[in-house]
Amino acid sequence: MLIADNELIELESALKIADDRRQDFLIALIERTINNTRFPGLVQPSDTNEWWHISWERLSDVAFICFLANKSNNFHQVIKACGLTPETEIVRLREWLKSVVLDTIRKSPDEWVGPSYRRRKRIKRLLAHLETAHAGIAVATVFDLCPDIFTATELDEIREALINKPQKLCQEWLNNTIKRQRIANNWFMVLLNGYGTISAIIGDRVGVEKSVENYELATKLYNQDSYGESLQYWNYATFNLAHLFEVLVRYNPSLEHELDISCYTRSIPWVVSSFLEMKQVAGWGDLAYPHSLNWGDSAAVFRPTADLLLHISRRAKKSMPIEAGLASWIFHETYQDPKLGPDDRATFGFFNNFLFPTILNWKYAENSITPEQANLPLVKRFENGNVIVRDSWHNPSIVLSVQAGYEPLRSDGHRHEDQNSFILSYGGENFFVDPGHCCYRLDIQAQSKSAASHNTWSFITKTGSRLKQNLVQGSIYKDIPALNKFKLLYQEGNMTVIESDAADVYGKPIQKAQRMWIVCGTNSIFLVDTIKSNQPVAVETSFLLNNREGKLQTQAISPRHLIFRRNNVAIKFVLVTAISRNYFWNQDDSLFLDENNPDTGATFSQRCGYVHEFYHPLPNQKGQGAEGSGIISTWTTPIASEHLLIYAIAMDSIQHIWDWKIETLNNNTIMLYAPSKKGSFQLEMKQDGSLIVEESIYKTRITIPD
Repeated sequence: MLIADNELIELESALKIADDRRQDFLIALIERTINNTRFPGLVQPSDTNEWWHISWERLSDVAFICFLANKSNNFHQVIKACGLTPETEIVRLREWLKSVVLDTIRKSPDEWVGPSYRRRKRIKRLLAHLETAHAGIAVATVFDLCPDIFTATELDEIREALINKPQKLCQEWLNNTIKRQRIANNWFMVLLNGYGTISAIIGDRVGVEKSVENYELATKLYNQDSYGESLQYWNYATFNLAHLFEVLVRYNPSLEHELDISCYTRSIPWVVSSFLEMKQVAGWGDLAYPHSLNWGDSAAVFRPTADLLLHISRRAKKSMPIEAGLASWIFHETYQDPKLGPDDRATFGFFNNFLFPTILNWKYAENSITPEQANLPLVKRFENGNVIVRDSWHNPSIVLSVQAGYEPLRSDGHRHEDQNSFILSYGGENFFVDPGHCCYRLDIQAQSKSAASHNTWSFITKTGSRLKQNLVQGSIYKDIPALNKFKLLYQEGNMTVIESDAADVYGKPIQKAQRMWIVCGTNSIFLVDTIKSNQPVAVETSFLLNNREGKLQTQAISPRHLIFRRNNVAIKFVLVTAISRNYFWNQDDSLFLDENNPDTGATFSQRCGYVHEFYHPLPNQKGQGAEGSGIISTWTTPIASEHLLIYAIAMDSIQHIWDWKIETLNNNTIMLYAPSKKGSFQLEMKQDGSLIVEESIYKTRITIPD
């Protein structure tokens, strides 16, 4: 059922063409399969993951090869091209596959639930977890593609095990979740995929009908243009829902027009906008890895699953051709080398890769549409709160992303305390970053989620207690009001203004926690923070700088004037204004810091933080950031009821960064001069709290009300 006759015929034709690109992917799949089955058993000596987390991709790979060996006339030539003896290797793989599947189905129900850190109830009340669904899909895939490997008695045993273990456990979890109105995140898609895939493959009509009914519930978890958890968990949730779509449609083709794929296809522009570049990762070899904007629990090294991208490219080609073409584009951008690894963490979304559906759907990768062709805007706000600003789609000089308010979310989970935080990349170097995430069972994961590890604020009361951010929530059952209020996104000429107020994120006594990003051209930014509180608080403002490879250099010209360098580019970062008072400023106050007014009243400090590259479910793994992989610069103000902090940021090559000048005029104006008299930007603060920003070349002027 998982591979249609016409798909096999088309693949047969492709295998005759020497330079057909899909052969590169097939050879990569063969080579990783051979490497991953050298020893008996699912887990190999070199593996870093437990069996639950590799079962789906590994059994799927082996089953596909055994299927082709049994059905394809041309596949043996590909095997030989890999330097292998088809007869010997296929016999070995069939024996390995049979042994692993029988061992898996004979595991106890408790083992099917998942690792020891998954919550258990009494045996009679066991419920599925993510691992249950994955293992069930893995065995069901083999059951569908390779029944000839097993005896009739063994097939009956496999069917019975699928029914009594993963299908039953997933069904009980789904029923319990729906009854209690707890549908909230990616778990629903994953457990539904486990239940629905098994139901379809074993021919359980009632199970399929129930899965179709529940599929509609899953579609409600998406916002109109994005997803409420994180980029990584959009992929994990959507990969599972798309897999279920394919299984159900193959079971009953008429379902293609009943099952909605627009819910997640609408997110493709967000996914494309979040993509940064292909770039080497220190310690991972010479190949380029995909980097993306990684809010929440999302890896900095991220690309969507190839199977998912080509599924969208295929199924949405007529109904949503722009999104389908963009899915194909990002596939080609991020899957240039099919051997890019690791390959042992794909289906759980730890590092996304491709499975055999990518090879079957290859022809749908041909309708690629670039972001320029799709007319994607360079500045875009998404419902989940991400605002993304870039100056170009090809080798951008600057990419800024901020968490600046959001619409009521449909899903939650995997969120960080990151409201009014930002990520800033310049000249291909990531400077101000999000920490990413690591093993959930480590203390540093909780630390990495905190506001103190992001480019935002914490507040400290007179008693010394710390006001942390409340995590944002979403629901399909009711609209939960947004805590971070989006206020403004405005463009004029080469300037962009973004503004949001996160007071409700912290709650009482905070009345106003407003941040404004004023992007001036491609080299400079004004950052304006305005805080008001019913009770005096100190403002602790953190900035997390990327030191993953130990390449960040920080030079403190003064406690309010820093230079950050990474490789050949640099950032000048100046705290220009720091006022903390129990009354707001008046015309006689000196707003800005200079040689005559050097005292900020705020204390500056630096400490080590964490910046993670990859997620791994186990601790002490490659990709987990070491202490010091991030450097956190912090300014802490005196305790007061009202605070105003303004930062000026200039970005350029190392040799030109010193030529950027930042001056203050008349107690209310900041001037930021580009090198060689190439223009300037002026920020003026009026008595009523409004701002006026101007640039000198095109005489563009923006007035920003308080």
